[in-house]
Amino acid sequence: MEGVEEVSIARVVVDVPVTRTDRPFDYRVPPSLQGFVQVGSRVMVPFGPRKLQGFVIELGNEAQFSLEKVRDIEEILDIETPLTPELVQLAKWMHERFMSTYYGALQVMIPSALRSKYEKRISLIEKPGEYEILPPVERELYDYLTRYSPVAFDTFMKRFPFAALWVKEGIKKGVLKAEDNLVDRLGKKKITILSPAVSIEQLTVEREALGKQAYRQREMLSYFIEGPPEVSLPQLLADLGTSSQTVKSLLDKGLLQSREMEDYRDPFANRTFKKAEKYPFTPQQEKVIEGIDQGRRDFGYFPCLIHGVTGSGKTEVYLEIMERTIAEGKEAILLVPEISLTPQMVNRFKGRLGDKVAVMHSALSQGERYDEWRKIRRGQVKVAIGARSAIFAPFTNLGLIIIDEEHEGSYKQEETPRYHARSVAHYRGRANDACVIVGSATPSLESYDQAVRGKITLFTMADRVGNRPLPQVEIVDMRGELRDGNRSMFSKPLREAID
Repeated sequence: MEGVEEVSIARVVVDVPVTRTDRPFDYRVPPSLQGFVQVGSRVMVPFGPRKLQGFVIELGNEAQFSLEKVRDIEEILDIETPLTPELVQLAKWMHERFMSTYYGALQVMIPSALRSKYEKRISLIEKPGEYEILPPVERELYDYLTRYSPVAFDTFMKRFPFAALWVKEGIKKGVLKAEDNLVDRLGKKKITILSPAVSIEQLTVEREALGKQAYRQREMLSYFIEGPPEVSLPQLLADLGTSSQTVKSLLDKGLLQSREMEDYRDPFANRTFKKAEKYPFTPQQEKVIEGIDQGRRDFGYFPCLIHGVTGSGKTEVYLEIMERTIAEGKEAILLVPEISLTPQMVNRFKGRLGDKVAVMHSALSQGERYDEWRKIRRGQVKVAIGARSAIFAPFTNLGLIIIDEEHEGSYKQEETPRYHARSVAHYRGRANDACVIVGSATPSLESYDQAVRGKITLFTMADRVGNRPLPQVEIVDMRGELRDGNRSMFSKPLREAID
């Protein structure tokens, strides 16, 4: 209609995990947030009397109800949108396929550091008119809130354990307000960067003017005169073997300046990775590599099963297909069971692919996992290696997904939201025209049946590298062991082999 301004509407899935509200709700995007709210954004919205977190899943200009009833988004929680549009579509599919809650399907895709918790806070709106004639204890409560409002409800109750009924009555009277406040679990790591605040010539003059007793300051000024234009505070202190007090003195004099810069927590900062040697392929490896490479070039989405005995060289096949995918400017995900995510495996992939790899597993701290995820979201790495949840790596140009030991039960999440990483992998493969490889020496019945029926392509690697024989397997009848008086869980042949 002419003369009527179009109103941008966001459909938001809100953090209320009950069935009757497990759907998107319409909210208005206010002028101050126009252009900032995107599909995949985390936002704060009013929901009844509360303020709750939600995810934007659609944007448009039409609301389901009258615009007078549509409330505004109050806040956007992230400068960088955490979920890609493709992951938002994946959440819709998981909601229908696995009967998970909509919000749960969205939240499982972000690192735990972003899964904010709520903290109830109380604040003073105004002191009552009868404040001056109130008992001293009650005036103390009002004075405390006047000074510290808003304050966490738990903190307030620890300070005044008798005040629960008083708070309830104050809310009824309209002199107090209670609301849920979103508390981030983890902040970004910051590092202090120092640089000269004046010209090098001026630094030289100031250095010469310092007395002999200020030799530490003279030394630090010489560092900047002769050295780098800027340096991190930890690096400066390590290089000069001095204290932060010297830095503070030069900052106070206006000779140095500081700024905060975002930094990553690097779980591998103290490790070096030797460049991994690339071995010649065996004929069967060559056949599988070329077959997969041809399939992904011809079809885009190319699902296949590598049925290869232990030691047949499947990992080398994975690495080669990864390198070819990365060379095309695309990205790759490798899923491995948590128990297989060993330092040796990390060394092998880091040694071959270098800084292009992000590793996500439970041994990392919450902050380290968050920073690995941010590297992926910002396009600073090309490969994500991890256990089940790494399937949600927020790549925007995904070209390859590999699931090693695909028969493992750990790829199925039993708690809410339930999902199977293998099924999610195939969905993402179709959505991105990406190659999906599942590999195992003992494939799952589902994957093997699909391969036999031609729904996915089967590649077989029956021989071990170097024609090494398979380990001998001896079957021991434990009933006979029991008859012979062995009540242990270990058979006699096993104990002898261990000894």
